[in-house]
Amino acid sequence: MKSKFFMTMAILAIVLIACKTQKKSTVESTEIKNIEQQANTEQAVSTPVETNENLIDQAELGLRKGNLIDEDEIFFPPITYSTAMPGTSENIDRSFENAPPMIPHTVDGFVPITAGANACLACHLPAAAAALKTTAMPVSHFINYRPELIEENGLVRVNAAESQVVAKDLGGSYSLARYNCTQCHVPQATATVFVDNQFKANFRTEEASKKSNQHETMGEGVK
Repeated sequence: MKSKFFMTMAILAIVLIACKTQKKSTVESTEIKNIEQQANTEQAVSTPVETNENLIDQAELGLRKGNLIDEDEIFFPPITYSTAMPGTSENIDRSFENAPPMIPHTVDGFVPITAGANACLACHLPAAAAALKTTAMPVSHFINYRPELIEENGLVRVNAAESQVVAKDLGGSYSLARYNCTQCHVPQATATVFVDNQFKANFRTEEASKKSNQHETMGEGVK
């Protein structure tokens, strides 16, 4: 009986000693971590931060100088457009082959273009252009490139084969898809250019720099 009692007490003593040792180890480990963190903080505070005079302020990073978050005090330089009347200005070189030519004259009184009024047509329809010696609307503006839609079993598909370019001659009537001239043709602004444009257009023919041949090249890269 006594032997069992002493054995039980011995086991309890071993367990208590083990728990105390583990607790002491945990406390010591925590204290070591706290000391290391304090030392790192003191070192960071005492170490001077190196300054670099070449650092760029965030307001100077982009092409637009100023606060990138608050635009209340952002003012752009004034932008002006040509005030020349139609017929008195020179044509602007195309940016690339078949690029929509820019409007070289004032657009005051010509915009907005509405469903019932398009003053551009008075001078740029082919018949009027020939008489007034203005730039005529090209052949592509009198062609419908939109394929017909076919509905089958609740689904809609285009009535055209893969890679097929649909071109329906409208017989002298302009395509309503080209009616809103200013969706492609815009006047040139006298704005400041922040980045020089090094692009140089490579026209395949001299005529291509002055006239559109889109109706002939529409299928290039498709077929």
